[in-house]
Amino acid sequence: IVFRDDNSRLILDECRMNVLSFVDLPELEDPKKVQIRNPIFVESKGEVKMVDEKIFWNRRPDDVLNVYRRLRKNLDSLMFYSLSGKLFVREMRLSRMRSPWYEQPFYWAYDLLALYGESIIRPLIWMLATILGFALLLTLTQGATLQTFLSKYSANLLESTKNFFQVGEYKDFLSLVERLIALPILGTWIIALKRKLERRIK
Repeated sequence: IVFRDDNSRLILDECRMNVLSFVDLPELEDPKKVQIRNPIFVESKGEVKMVDEKIFWNRRPDDVLNVYRRLRKNLDSLMFYSLSGKLFVREMRLSRMRSPWYEQPFYWAYDLLALYGESIIRPLIWMLATILGFALLLTLTQGATLQTFLSKYSANLLESTKNFFQVGEYKDFLSLVERLIALPILGTWIIALKRKLERRIK
């Protein structure tokens, strides 16, 4: 799709988005200039990908990222938030490939914890797994027997929950580790929740 002047407009209605690329699109374009109605994207393992990224990524990575960025703005303006979120995830994963090696672990962790802020379920799963897991570790380090396991685990479950939510003072090294692990999980959950609420308000 080639835009030769600022007055160009395009409406795509129920198009299958197998390949789509923007060329010469003004940097300060109105995202509503290109209207996509009922879009159908190609998905692979739940991830939206544009086929032409395989062609252009090595030679023109900025153009590939701009395709995702502009499509995402357009879909946001039309309130297709689910598709917009999938494009944002792909954009971030491609950005991770271009980032310096020392930044990539942070991209990877953000993806793993909250799908770049697009999932509020992932942080909750990590939250539950961390609390249950550290309660189990605390119980095992206390030398619990089969007879005392349930009672000790129940007590440590409460202690683990307090540690995760930064309540009270930490009592040992495991409690400190859990509190540190909890910080990025809670942070990404708040970010994801904020993104979801902002979209609903719009």
